[in-house]
Amino acid sequence: GVGVVGVAPNVRLVPLRAFGADGTAEDDDIARAIIYAADMGIDVLNLSFGDVYDARLLRDAIEYAASRGVVMVASAGHSGGDAPHYPSDYPDVLSVAWLTDGQLGSRATHGIGVDLGAPGSGIYTTMLPLDADAPDARQYGRRSGSSVSAPQVAAAAALLRSVDPALTVASI
Repeated sequence: GVGVVGVAPNVRLVPLRAFGADGTAEDDDIARAIIYAADMGIDVLNLSFGDVYDARLLRDAIEYAASRGVVMVASAGHSGGDAPHYPSDYPDVLSVAWLTDGQLGSRATHGIGVDLGAPGSGIYTTMLPLDADAPDARQYGRRSGSSVSAPQVAAAAALLRSVDPALTVASI
């Protein structure tokens, strides 16, 4: 009666912090977290963030993780068009668009860089507390966007890997 259950309830999660408390990050911190995950044998990474700039350091970290067999899933963004979006536009990353009732969301990124879509409107999930003095005030709520679509695909990939660890990124 308390909490939420995701797509892959028995898959172990490893939170990696690359962003500051204010929600911003630098490419070197993100790249370091991706390389750490690859070196630690993490099978699947969810990357629910993005930028319009192609950063060589981030691309190199993604290529390294891919060479180690890591499945990387990223949110495609909310530009409403087909402008570049990274890391979701890197070839080694599964790019996930946000769907509403089986259709692209109103601001969903689309185009050649997107690999697939997943539900992303009104998804009931855990939330950060709005008030540090009352951390239990809002633990759950609804979110929309490709940042809630991508974790569902990452969880499905993790389920597939749990059944057959030898599955390649292309197979998934």
